[in-house]
Formats: sequence, C-alpha cells, structure tokens
Amino acid sequence: MRVRIRTFVVAFFILLCFAVATAAQEKRYGTVYFYRDRDTADYPPQINVLNPEAVLHLDGQEFLLLGERTFIGIRLPVGLHRLSMTLKGKGTSQMLGVNWGRTYYVRVTQVMYPNPYQEIAEDDTRLALEVIRKCDPLKEKKVKIKWFEIIRLNPTKT
Repeated sequence: MRVRIRTFVVAFFILLCFAVATAAQEKRYGTVYFYRDRDTADYPPQINVLNPEAVLHLDGQEFLLLGERTFIGIRLPVGLHRLSMTLKGKGTSQMLGVNWGRTYYVRVTQVMYPNPYQEIAEDDTRLALEVIRKCDPLKEKKVKIKWFEIIRLNPTKT
C-alpha cells in the first residue's frame, strides 16, 4: 500500500513538473512588427487606386489586411511560423522563426502596376524603423486573428 502511494505521489510530481514547464513555454513570445511602405510610384490616381490591401496569411489562416503605409506589432508565440500571400494565382511565402523576447520586422510589399508581384521579407531594424516612422498603425478591424496581443504604438516613438 505504501509503495503505491509513493509511486502515485512521485508520478503526480513528475506530471506537475511537465505541466508547469509546458505552460511556461506557451507563455513565451517574440514581438513581430509587420509593415508596408508606399508601394506605388507617383502614377496617376487611377492607377494608384488599383493597389489593394495585401492579404497576409499566418500558418494558413488569413491574418492581416495591410494597406500602404501601415504597420502593426504582434506578439507571436515562440516557434516557426509560415507567412504567405497570393496574387493572381501565384503565391509567395516566407518562414519566420520567432525566439523568446526578440523583436522582428517584416516588410510586406505588393505592387500591381506595371508588373504585379508580392514580397515578404524580414528587414534590418534600422531600415524598418525609418519606414515605420512614416506609417500609421493598422486598424484593429484589419487584424483577422484576434488571439494575439496587438501593439499599435509606433516603435519609433518609445
């Protein structure tokens, strides 16, 4: 009887340790700023209107609708995440590895005229902050996945 109780207590503490370690890992996040600069050149307004919001997917789910000159910060869980976009049947994707406590800057580009293309690229901090300084925060309704912490404060103002 005593052996069974001891075994039960030891097993309980081992399971408790694994549960605490798993919970601690799940609460680890990195900060990722997604931004889009002005993609259209100084074309006539009729052409500039044709450049719609870039639809960014995170791990296969619609995530953000980024207009020109906008940014948004998101606290993403640690791990490898797939970012993707589709334009006229052609897709582009980028893998983003997020480490605990780090900050990343991801530039999203979408050009419709004269040759349509999209690009997702991790950017240098200094270059990203220069662009984000001129951008407006993305409206919360443009964020389609709501379970992440959203940062709308411009990182150049802190």
